[in-house]
Amino acid sequence: MRLRALALLLPAALLLALPGPAQARSRQYERSTLVTRPVRAAQKANLVRSVQRALARRRLRSLSLAVAGGPPREVVPAGGPMGGVGSLPLPVLAAVAATATRRSWGGERDLLVRVRGQGTYPVTLVYSRRGDLVLSQGSRLPDKAPRASAAQVDARFSLGSIRSSGRRWSGTELGVLGQALALLSTAELDAVEGLDFVRAPAWIGGARHAGRYRKDIRGARILVFDRAFAGDRYGFFGPVSRPRPASSATVLHEVGHALADWPARVAWQKVAAQQSRQKQVYRAYRAAYRDYRRAHSRYRAAAMSGKPKARATREREMKKQEGLALGLAARLERVQAEQKRLNRSYRRLQRRSPVLAEYRKALAGRRGPTAYGRTSIHESFAESFSLYRGDPAALERILPRVHSWFQRGGHLSWR
Repeated sequence: MRLRALALLLPAALLLALPGPAQARSRQYERSTLVTRPVRAAQKANLVRSVQRALARRRLRSLSLAVAGGPPREVVPAGGPMGGVGSLPLPVLAAVAATATRRSWGGERDLLVRVRGQGTYPVTLVYSRRGDLVLSQGSRLPDKAPRASAAQVDARFSLGSIRSSGRRWSGTELGVLGQALALLSTAELDAVEGLDFVRAPAWIGGARHAGRYRKDIRGARILVFDRAFAGDRYGFFGPVSRPRPASSATVLHEVGHALADWPARVAWQKVAAQQSRQKQVYRAYRAAYRDYRRAHSRYRAAAMSGKPKARATREREMKKQEGLALGLAARLERVQAEQKRLNRSYRRLQRRSPVLAEYRKALAGRRGPTAYGRTSIHESFAESFSLYRGDPAALERILPRVHSWFQRGGHLSWR
């Protein structure tokens, strides 16, 4: 079987699902995708020999197969006989042969293995740091992926809009979007309410991006690019018992960014509302001031006319308008002071998200669950959130304290 590695195909980690964290622990999720060709039943003998060579050359230490509802079944113990390799299913053999290298140690990977005439199977691989491998194979995938329409997704999740910018959403891609959003809790869905989801071919700042969360004067939105869907044929997301397209990890990753920015967006909504109130009060003050100036002019004319009664009437009108203008001036000062306070609060939240501040504490000196997540605290949070919603057991294996923090609702405690 010929294989070639396509590195950094997705910005979000490929997610895996295996038995409890005590049975298999990894250092991180692998972000690269292996592009594989379909295998045939006639290749099984060659694949068996390939795996046995990997064991003999210590590219693998031991090999176990996950069993639903129980501990993994040891197929080849460390330093033991390799006869059990031949009993492994063809998709599992192909997955091991594709990844059996010391570079895989400490990593987790999800592969879709295509078997000619038999369909496509999800296989999860978890390598310990010592080279012990635990595998899990799921059932054959359906031939057709779920589809949805923009109206169906928007009606279910109350988004701002689902629109296109140089690339149209396909029904399958909208199905991925709906599957990913369905994993969110009710409180987390509040963070994406009103957000636009935009389909575009690529990010102008770099083709390596699969998605992007943006916020500017046009509002907040999540952009999804072609690269997000490039690995769906070769990898999947979640447990083998319920695999989802790998691209759903991108959607959840960008939702993670929106969650981290949520306090600042709420603060900005208050700033915008206060700006609207300030404009209303300012317009009322300007109108009252103009009325006062007109009343003052009429008073001066009456005073020069030598008519005491008219002068007294105009003076009362002038003082009344003066009182209204002064009252609105004082109100305008209070509104402006509140505006300044809200602006300061927004700038503070924009510089330092309380969500990320608490997340940093939960990390307790660790970094992100993936190599990409280790580039910044923002990416670390987005990757961890993607794992938490896509496969919480996987996050618990890598960052148990972070998993517990999400479970307690730490990312929502600022509300």
